[in-house]
Amino acid sequence: MTTLELGLFGLALLGLYVVLSSVPLFGPRPSLEERLGRFDVDARLRDRQATVAGQPLLPWASLDAALRPLLEDLLEPLHRLLLRKGVFSRSVECELRVV
Repeated sequence: MTTLELGLFGLALLGLYVVLSSVPLFGPRPSLEERLGRFDVDARLRDRQATVAGQPLLPWASLDAALRPLLEDLLEPLHRLLLRKGVFSRSVECELRVV
C-alpha cells in the first residue's frame, strides 16, 4: 500500500466519521448549559407540558378556547384516579416518593 493510498484511505475514514457523527467541523460548540440541559429531567418535562398545553384539541381556536377548560375539568378526576392513585398498580409518582 503506497502512501497515496494510505492518505486517501485516511481521508475517506475521516469523511465517513464526520458524516456519521454529524459533527459540524466549523460550527460553534453548544455551551455547557445546553449540553447539560439535555440531562435535566425537569426542563424536559416543562418543555413537553408546554407543547402539549399549546396544542389545540379542536381545529377551531374559538371552540377550543371555550371547550378546553370544560373538558379538562371533567377529565381531571379520572386523571387523578388513574395516574396518581394507581388503580391498576402503584404509579411511578408514588414509587418516586418512596425513594
